[in-house]
Amino acid sequence: MRKRFVPLYFSASLACMIPFPGRFAYGLILVAEVFMLVFAATLLRDAIRKLEFVRIGNLLFMSFIVSLTMLFRQILTALLPLAALTLGFALYVPAVSAFVAGFVPSDETMGVKSILKRNMSAAALFSCFALAFFLLRDIVGFGTITYIGPRGIAEKVLFDSGRIASVSFFATIPGALIALALILAVSVFIAAKSAPAEKAETSHD
Repeated sequence: MRKRFVPLYFSASLACMIPFPGRFAYGLILVAEVFMLVFAATLLRDAIRKLEFVRIGNLLFMSFIVSLTMLFRQILTALLPLAALTLGFALYVPAVSAFVAGFVPSDETMGVKSILKRNMSAAALFSCFALAFFLLRDIVGFGTITYIGPRGIAEKVLFDSGRIASVSFFATIPGALIALALILAVSVFIAAKSAPAEKAETSHD
């Protein structure tokens, strides 16, 4: 059951990368938000399960992660006002992704530590992919590497991006959408091909 959770979380999280600007610095902000949401939402979901809030569980969960996102946005506004203004409502997309993924344990006998470890591992997997994706978009699309400095978001120019204008489309939102769709399609294809082999090994055991 654990193998089913990681693709679910990973697929749900891909959508939150699309509205973010194709800069590495914004990828860092996204990763920080994702880790905060995963940690807090996992603990809340476990508490809801234990208290058996069946009817209002989803409403309480969604309200909590939206409120947590609002808090994150306020902190970001205080530290990086230009970044918060640029991102706008894109900051709320990870909250929706967190709700879609659900953070629901497949085995109710799992302890909160096991659930938290599983969810944080999935968040770490997504974060590694996201940072690599944003870094590639930053370099290829703009010829820069952006980072969070003491005075806000700064950039280091590597080369003139005008020389490779043909691939700058990759840094745009439509380009990110197409690239992520291709990556997801390849992932699904590989998963479908590996499933029969894993099933055969299980049957053999």
